[in-house]
Amino acid sequence: MSYAPLACWWLSSAPPIFACSPRYLVNRFAVAAISSPVDKLDQQQIITTLKALDIPHRIVQHPPVFSVADSVGVAPEKYPVKNLFLVERNGPRKLLVIMDGLARLDVKGLAADLGTAKLHFGNENTLRQHMGVAPGSVSLFCLLHPGSQDVEVVVQKQLLSQPELGFHPGDNTATVFIPGASIERFVAGVGREPVFVSM
Repeated sequence: MSYAPLACWWLSSAPPIFACSPRYLVNRFAVAAISSPVDKLDQQQIITTLKALDIPHRIVQHPPVFSVADSVGVAPEKYPVKNLFLVERNGPRKLLVIMDGLARLDVKGLAADLGTAKLHFGNENTLRQHMGVAPGSVSLFCLLHPGSQDVEVVVQKQLLSQPELGFHPGDNTATVFIPGASIERFVAGVGREPVFVSM
């Protein structure tokens, strides 16, 4: 699929998340596929979106997993990924942080990198409101939830070089694998500009 510059008049009636991106512009078919965000993670909607954005993907079915350690057991040859939902203390910022699944997040260091005073993990109510899922189910694909419009996306730079990364599709008996480099395309395709940091 080509992402050559396209006229954007046909986006005028679409939701705000489909504003034109300087790097990736989805065509009419992509907009039709992802213009009705779901209220919770839906595997078919995720796959439809990935196809619309021309992102290679595959789904692996497996026994239920409840932690990053469990996921390593399912696909030991793959790079483990951790998805975290953080909020600014006494501030409006909300973050989806995607990072090495076996590393420990330096919350203070990340706050300093992003120019905010303090960050902490969001509570269950805030998580459900902005990401549409329960604790333990946060994923890149939560960006399809309509409440996620003001959620910033922070990605560990090292992930982009990985051949495949696995993300939760709203079902802990399945994992959707996509190329690490395609994270940026997915995030841009839903109208966000990711921030890449070293961790």
